[in-house]
Amino acid sequence: MKGWAGLVAAIALGVAAFPPLDWGPLGFLALWPWCWLVRRYRGGRLFGMGYLGGWGILGLGCAWLGKSSLTNLLAACAIESLYFGLFALALRFLHVQRGISCAWALPVTWVSMEFARSHIPLDGYPWLLLGYTQYRWLELLQISDLVGVFGMSWLLAWSAGTLDHVVVSRGRAPRARWLPLAAFGTALACAWGYGSWRLSASLPLTPGPEMLLVQASIPQQLKSQNSSMEAILDDHLRLTREGLEESKARIVVWPETMFPPLPREYQTTRGTRIGTLLEDSVFRNPNTRLLAGVLTMQLDPERPGGRQRWNSALWFDAAGDVLAVYDKCVLVPGGEYIPLIQWLPAGMRRWIQEWVVDMAGFLPDLEQGEGPVLFHHEDESGRTALGVTICYEIAYPHFGRQVVKAGAEVLVNLSNEAWFPDSAEFAQYTAMAAFRAAEVKRSVVRSANSGTSAFIDPWGRVSPLRGTDGALHGFPGTLAGIPAKSEEQTLYLRFGDWVAWLAWVLLLEGAVRRRKPPVTDPIGKGI
Repeated sequence: MKGWAGLVAAIALGVAAFPPLDWGPLGFLALWPWCWLVRRYRGGRLFGMGYLGGWGILGLGCAWLGKSSLTNLLAACAIESLYFGLFALALRFLHVQRGISCAWALPVTWVSMEFARSHIPLDGYPWLLLGYTQYRWLELLQISDLVGVFGMSWLLAWSAGTLDHVVVSRGRAPRARWLPLAAFGTALACAWGYGSWRLSASLPLTPGPEMLLVQASIPQQLKSQNSSMEAILDDHLRLTREGLEESKARIVVWPETMFPPLPREYQTTRGTRIGTLLEDSVFRNPNTRLLAGVLTMQLDPERPGGRQRWNSALWFDAAGDVLAVYDKCVLVPGGEYIPLIQWLPAGMRRWIQEWVVDMAGFLPDLEQGEGPVLFHHEDESGRTALGVTICYEIAYPHFGRQVVKAGAEVLVNLSNEAWFPDSAEFAQYTAMAAFRAAEVKRSVVRSANSGTSAFIDPWGRVSPLRGTDGALHGFPGTLAGIPAKSEEQTLYLRFGDWVAWLAWVLLLEGAVRRRKPPVTDPIGKGI
């Protein structure tokens, strides 16, 4: 019974620290129950407890995923929970078998497994990384430009492990008991001091072009009907016209896949006109640009369905000509493509495709982009390089870093979150976007179909579009703003997720350390 109580505590703390409850300070305690569990269980039973813990944390924290498909939620939990089981085994190995205090073993094992599940299998599932719980604490958030989100997770795991060490080591010499606490307290004070300095210090920023974010709040059911595309276009044109009457925006941003589908020829043919789709009265200034999410396609008789499709962002001039195209690089498994299907026999492949169409109503068959593309704009504010991410590409720290290393001065994220109405997904997205801004010290501009659309400054401060009742999503509207341009070269931008790689080095080093006597649990019984 005590073991189940510990597991319930681990799940409860792990869920409550994230939105929708969003009790961020619990992040400092969230991993403590795991220390208790690994001293009481071993082998397959411990792995099973960790696996169930993963199901609880991911299943409750990402319950919104079931709004798109229950299969997606179950598949994510079934696969990603394996890392929680492996984490529990690794923590027991270092803590119990190698005699390493949880103050050091907990951050090493937790960050190692967080990093692994953010990359494998496929592109990983980087949701509910523990560090994201601190997105509202701006002083702490600033250390992400040194250590990234995995460094923040390390700090929080260190906190829980230090607390465990103090409790477990009762009766030991004062130095042995309190030294880890002093080390953590010093690190936390330094992190807070660094963040306070970062917030007060000036960055070499220049104002960028004024931008207008359009949030039409199109229900997913309506958006899925091709016959509704003209009505969706009319809604965006109306909101754009109203927004431009109240602002001097030179860049209009529409969310992911909100522009009617276009043939792929528009990608390479400069001068092709689509002005018939854009009313001349919308873009009165010839320097105005439209950045819009578009589903592009190209005929290909050798492909299933006779065509290829991309989730793209198109850069239009005021006349409707296409200036540049970015194709989404990190696709959603099950939602935008079927993983590994190309390796299956033709008959099985057709059966799976037919089953997916019957279940989801469409076939996920998008093509992957080739890499970051910069959209350049020049007006009275100067020349600006925009780097674009689409949908949940914003969840990947290394991809945001890749876009900035390509030369982006401002990051723009296009998203359609109408799949998950009235859910914690909106706030979780905002937390990740705030970290992307703070990590590389770039403004992040989010244009989302249902919300949360926002301007996020290089320190991670969020200025969202709000409804008349204060709501952050689920309503149509526009938001104008001027993002700051930056060319800051942060430590994270230079060296990436070095904390996560260090965690793996230390984990492997701990695996070859000589065996030490078993640790003692809080009530004095050997393990």
